[in-house]
Amino acid sequence: MTPFSAVTKMKMMRVADVCRIYGLKPGFVNKYVKTGELPSTLITASVTPGGRGRGIRLFKPSDVEQFIEE
Repeated sequence: MTPFSAVTKMKMMRVADVCRIYGLKPGFVNKYVKTGELPSTLITASVTPGGRGRGIRLFKPSDVEQFIEE
């Protein structure tokens, strides 16, 4: 049982949840999302003319916990 096992009852978390629960900074989270080391899902609401997606980035608690343990 991990120290964050109560959190695993959540199905998905937003960046703000990850930062609040695990004590991480948003820049740290985004850095590892970009490198692919922290898996996430982006639900895109729209795409701007420059090709940047706007939406909500979601994380599975189990993926975040595994990332922290490594």
